[in-house]
Amino acid sequence: MTILKVYNEPSTTLNVTNEVTRLVKVIQEGVQGRPGINGGNVYVTEDEPTGDIPEGSLWFNPLAQLMSVYHNAEWVTQLVDIHQTHEQLVPSAVWNISHGLNKHPSVSITDSSGDQVLGDVTYHNDESLTVSFSAPFSGYAHLN
Repeated sequence: MTILKVYNEPSTTLNVTNEVTRLVKVIQEGVQGRPGINGGNVYVTEDEPTGDIPEGSLWFNPLAQLMSVYHNAEWVTQLVDIHQTHEQLVPSAVWNISHGLNKHPSVSITDSSGDQVLGDVTYHNDESLTVSFSAPFSGYAHLN
């Protein structure tokens, strides 16, 4: 049985629920071939956790977007690939996208047939953007 405790830094502005959801896959599969958590903890904080850290625990730094696993009494850091796909069901020449990735992601667009489309990207903040096109269509925005 996996026991999971999540430690969150209260000042973290990131939506911790979203980050923990993203971590579930890593928790189950492990990090780069290492086993997943079995009795470890998950820490979501900008500062490195200290103290009595169980083997296999995970630490996510939301500011640096880094994932670390506690292995052999040290943190082994991995870069986390945070991404999202937005589906635009209603054809539009302007796509307003709220993504919650806490960054200005790269954006690639494909139409509903899978063809790549170019558009003008405007970042409003680290959580939302707009993509403008010359004609309305539906498709997907791949954010990374």
